[in-house]
Amino acid sequence: MHFTSLNSANISFDRPSSIGCLFFHGFTSTPEEFRELAQYLADEQISVEIPLLPGHGKTPAELSQTKWTDWVDCAREAYFNLRKNCQQLFVGGQSMGGTLALHLASHYPVNGILAYAAPIEFHHSLLRFIPLLKRFIRYYPKSQGNDVADEAAKSRLPAYQVYPLPAISEFQKLIKHTFFDVTEITAPILLMHSRQDHTIPLSSSELILGRVRSTEKKLVRLEKSYHLLTVDYEKEIVRRETLQFIRRFAHLDH
Repeated sequence: MHFTSLNSANISFDRPSSIGCLFFHGFTSTPEEFRELAQYLADEQISVEIPLLPGHGKTPAELSQTKWTDWVDCAREAYFNLRKNCQQLFVGGQSMGGTLALHLASHYPVNGILAYAAPIEFHHSLLRFIPLLKRFIRYYPKSQGNDVADEAAKSRLPAYQVYPLPAISEFQKLIKHTFFDVTEITAPILLMHSRQDHTIPLSSSELILGRVRSTEKKLVRLEKSYHLLTVDYEKEIVRRETLQFIRRFAHLDH
């Protein structure tokens, strides 16, 4: 099967601030899903880094060769790079990126966690057949494309249009590992999830809320968006809640 490369790259907004925000994009997606939110925070003098995760932003063939530990290693490296310039650090992510942020926050100190529609459990009838199917079929098509209610935003967002089955198995390993990790989390956490999410059910964020040991925790339930909250109809709410959370748990130096 022939694929055209997305040619995506990291996104970085460096600001003269002690506050840094590290975001991770979702499975089969790119840093572009965080560009608008990152610009919004950068305008508030917050440094933002969004690394391109291994296997992403090029072709699905590359993702099919990627292990879940490659994503974890990338997240860890990005954390320590941003930590060099920012004494106060927030980590966040959308979907699988949120799972990565939770994993990172369970092992390293952070000022807060921002998890947008993050899975720590995922049930689908196809999953139990993947070990067999991936021997014969490497790619499963996205029948509806990206899970975004806003059609204009959906059309602008670069992402793979297929799921590499071997990579889905790796995603499952990350989810299972993080399910146990989150009980180590004590940092403040803001969760956001839509009731209309067709990819990851709201119950996943409710489960995270119950499993973390954080005393400061909040779940914002959205009504009009689908899965990709940072680009969908309620992105203004996402921006506002995100900035308020950062301002509450960090001292902004401006």
